[in-house]
Amino acid sequence: MSYAVDVNLPLYGSNNADAQHPKASAFLRRCVASPELMCLGWLTVMSYLRMATHPKIFAKPLTHAAAATYPPAPTSCPTCISRPCCANMA
Repeated sequence: MSYAVDVNLPLYGSNNADAQHPKASAFLRRCVASPELMCLGWLTVMSYLRMATHPKIFAKPLTHAAAATYPPAPTSCPTCISRPCCANMA
């Protein structure tokens, strides 16, 4: 089985102040440990980086270095893939 996540899941997972943080963070940890394939589209990754580091989104925004390591970078997670959002469109 494979699945994709939208930008909200990693945003909740990285924001300790959010009520959804525990569930989102635990889900993402399970995803990384799972043999199932998780797809992070480039639009999702880029949106996450933009929002997680913006001071009007988070009261305490992440640094760019911290945001780049969460959610798990597709290059460091064997079951995570990242593709351009329109890679299969011709």
